[in-house]
Amino acid sequence: MKKRYLSFVLLLTALASCSKKENVSPFFFSCMIEGNKYAIENEIGAYAVVFSNTSNTIYGTELENVKTATPRTMYITLESTKGVGVHQCNGKNSIFFEDTDKVVYRTNFNNGSGQIEITEKTAEVIKGKFSGIAKSFTNPIKTINITSGEFSVRFR
Repeated sequence: MKKRYLSFVLLLTALASCSKKENVSPFFFSCMIEGNKYAIENEIGAYAVVFSNTSNTIYGTELENVKTATPRTMYITLESTKGVGVHQCNGKNSIFFEDTDKVVYRTNFNNGSGQIEITEKTAEVIKGKFSGIAKSFTNPIKTINITSGEFSVRFR
């Protein structure tokens, strides 16, 4: 009888611990912009698409969050031929950021710079790191520093 009771208690404990686990997405897009955290921690706003036969786009956007009154958007454009390794931002590979005030910054505008490191790339997932100095089209030119960038996203 004690063995049955002990088995029953162990089973209930195991079931209770399973039900407490949160459903956390393994997909994210995050960085620091001028020292402030920018993070998308769900599959809705953190994802990648094959934009064309020559370009992939990796998104970290608040546009999908209806609770955000003035959503910001960041994305990385990367040549589709780029695989695991470090790639410099240039005309074809760049980091884009649109802030809440709708000012657009890019690493390939007005002598901006940056790099994108791909650490894993499959047909389903792309992971990596990024950083850069992005500049605006505005007059006067505005500059933002992007540091500690990381992403792990699924292709849609």
